Amino acid sequence: MENNWLSENTMQQLYCEKCDRFLADRLVEGICPTLDCNYDSARGDQCEKCGKLLNPTELEDPRCKDAGAKMLFKLHMHGSEKDLDLAELPGILSGGFSFHLKNIRTRVFYVWFDAPIGYISITACYKSEWEKWWKNPENVELYHFMGKDNVPFHRDVPIYTNWNRRKLDIDEEHCGTEYLNYEAGKFSKSKGIGVFGNDVKDTKIPAEVWRYYLLTNRPEVSDTLFTWVDLQAKLNTELLNYLGNFINRVLSFIAKAPGLGYGSVIPDAPAAESHYLTKELANKISVYLEQYIEAMEKVKLKQGLKIGMSISSEGNGYLQESQFWKLYKEDQASCSVVMRTSVGLVFLLSCLLEPFMPSFCLEVLKQLNFPPKKRVSLCDENADLERARKPWELMPAGHKIGTPEPLFNELGMKMRSFSGSQADRIVKAEAEAKKMTEKLKETKISDGNEKKQKSSKCESEVQRKKSCESKASISRLDIRVDLIKEVRKHPDATRTVVSGLVKHVPREEMLAQGRIMNDD
Repeated sequence: MENNWLSENTMQQLYCEKCDRFLADRLVEGICPTLDCNYDSARGDQCEKCGKLLNPTELEDPRCKDAGAKMLFKLHMHGSEKDLDLAELPGILSGGFSFHLKNIRTRVFYVWFDAPIGYISITACYKSEWEKWWKNPENVELYHFMGKDNVPFHRDVPIYTNWNRRKLDIDEEHCGTEYLNYEAGKFSKSKGIGVFGNDVKDTKIPAEVWRYYLLTNRPEVSDTLFTWVDLQAKLNTELLNYLGNFINRVLSFIAKAPGLGYGSVIPDAPAAESHYLTKELANKISVYLEQYIEAMEKVKLKQGLKIGMSISSEGNGYLQESQFWKLYKEDQASCSVVMRTSVGLVFLLSCLLEPFMPSFCLEVLKQLNFPPKKRVSLCDENADLERARKPWELMPAGHKIGTPEPLFNELGMKMRSFSGSQADRIVKAEAEAKKMTEKLKETKISDGNEKKQKSSKCESEVQRKKSCESKASISRLDIRVDLIKEVRKHPDATRTVVSGLVKHVPREEMLAQGRIMNDD
């Protein structure tokens, strides 16, 4: 106030008589005023259905989210930044950065007024030379990654509109995105609509798959949609069939024993630049690299990832068109060119995709038996960019690779069980549990004493025997006592019967003896 940066104004704010307090935007719900929306649970700051940013006083039929009571409009004094039109800085809250106004009780600034200063303060806590980061625009660029609804608070809140007053200066880039929607509607943590941390853990889907899917679905230009079916399709086709298949084909062939492959040793390829297919591939890779650098510089992450995946598709096409399995038998020199170029592409992919799937790329380097510190840098000063245009030069001839293994596993249909809201998933789980319980109740466990059921007349003899054999019970044995009247050796006998009894009991002793037999 002393610096004349704030002014006093009077504004309407929603008040709950039941709670006896003014309410923050997020604690107010009502009907969205947007035409053709009319969502009845819109929050005081934003409608989750149509995405429009709101002021709580714009809501129709506003009510307290906690108490459910209708709201009253009351006036109160507050302080606001003089040159800030977008967001007011209300003061009657229970906590926050406090300030005083004349003749009124203490107020606190709205959280977004002082929250951004945390970026600076945490830097100061971590680094004593924090000013090198926040007062050095020639050498430091600041990138904000956030949804479009948070851009105004970072761009227009006074702590960022008044760097000059605080003698802070930095070059900023706000990388806002549109909304990622969930199946048929909006993500909503409060309503349990969407996929959350516990769901991610329960699926047991690797983190790299999640990273890939969310980045390919990044809403950079318009809203995008998350669906479990789409997640499954992208893993099974793009990651498993295209990217994973290309890398595994190359490494597995090189790892084959001499006579079938290269004994895990990368072959030399002195004639690579004169090989037509390889030269054609190199031209395509050169164009992709330029596009990749441009996309990443402009923070078009989705496009950068798409370009990287396009290189793997080119690699698959290159392998297929070269028919390397035939070349190995008919033209080993050309086959060596194809395989050394292909393994170079594998290494290049591990570098290009590292910002998106770091663990995946480390696994690829492990299978290449190549240290991570030797990754390709696409900075001109390192001269790696020129090497990257010639993939056959990226991996040294004579280098021994590691053990090839599948990089991705197929995702089955079980993912559909995760669709719907958390409430839907709970209902599904309870229904499955109930169904299983009923099945268990219907199941009869044999104690070995039940009476033998008569077979149906239409049941075949084979089915009857299988059914009998599946239940081994003492009650099924037909025990009889027989008297031996005559004992003689069969002239054509080729095996011993009666459990080898003849070896242990003389024929004379068998006569007139009773023997217990099982009649089967």
